[in-house]
Amino acid sequence: MTVSAESWEATNEVKVAASNTLVTLASCYFDHVMYELRCHLKPPKLPEEFILVTLGNLSSAYGIDRGLLSLPKNVAAKQSSA
Repeated sequence: MTVSAESWEATNEVKVAASNTLVTLASCYFDHVMYELRCHLKPPKLPEEFILVTLGNLSSAYGIDRGLLSLPKNVAAKQSSA
């Protein structure tokens, strides 16, 4: 099955709209939005691009401090060398 450029564009627009909606909802329901996004971060499967974009937008919008986030027990934080 081939996907037309118009269909792909429409799908991409819906994902962008969904991401923006989640960022807006997070202003009142941050914990709920983060919980739902974290449900999509299941190693070893890579998450969809829009999940990562949404997390980045949340970080920019709400100044998420890395120290405030808890990682799953089987995931280690990468230390920056800077």
